[in-house]
Amino acid sequence: LAVGPVGRDGSGSVGAGDKGVSVVYSYSHAQGLYGGLALDGKVISVRPDCNKVFYKQSVSCAQILHGVIDEIPSNDDYDMLVHLLDSYCL
Repeated sequence: LAVGPVGRDGSGSVGAGDKGVSVVYSYSHAQGLYGGLALDGKVISVRPDCNKVFYKQSVSCAQILHGVIDEIPSNDDYDMLVHLLDSYCL
């Protein structure tokens, strides 16, 4: 929430999802009393088919997040993730 005698605000965002990419931007300039409020939210969706391909078996999100899966099968996607994380995080 913002309140004041003079205000300028600019913002932009990019979102990507199953239905494509969306770009939202805004700019405002106000004199006198102004106020603003921003509400943000995110949605996480589960893609069981992708998990099945990646883990080479049906797994639930709870199994993944709780570390129940003993061994991740070797695959090109996993190897690329490990390589990128090692390159940028070490």
